[in-house]
Amino acid sequence: MSENEPLKQKLNKSEEDLQVMLNKVAKDFEDIDKELVSARQKKADNANSPAGSAGEKEHNDAIAEIEKLKQRKDDIREGRTGITVTDTQSHNFGKTIKDMQKDVIPDEKHHIETEDRQRAIDFAKTTENNWWQKLTFLYAGGQAAQREAANKIIMDAKVEDKGGGHH
Repeated sequence: MSENEPLKQKLNKSEEDLQVMLNKVAKDFEDIDKELVSARQKKADNANSPAGSAGEKEHNDAIAEIEKLKQRKDDIREGRTGITVTDTQSHNFGKTIKDMQKDVIPDEKHHIETEDRQRAIDFAKTTENNWWQKLTFLYAGGQAAQREAANKIIMDAKVEDKGGGHH
């Protein structure tokens, strides 16, 4: 078992839990999407109707219908319709589709990436200092080459700065 296997198993279980919920509501989402297409078309068809006309009423009714349909989708995603992880043995028991998509799965992926980066850094540091590495330093170009190799591993493992407000 690899060092982050438990983290990967946890992520796999979370992704499976999400798929089980999405499969339960796939038909609901498909129906809502079809209704949304129809309501949006009705809204567009009546967008330029004169004030007080039947077309204006159709336009306004379509806007209200679109909002109602979006709310139905949100209700499903947010568990208000009773769709949550029902496996009591799962670490995600009671979580909603939205919880899984926005928090649980991204957090678990981030945790795995963090562990992988730390493992690479730790490996680079121990490789630079291992006695067996010192025996082969002549073949590798000496200690400077060892330090350069370790630094390359560390730099490959570092978190990228996305330009977020650092001075």
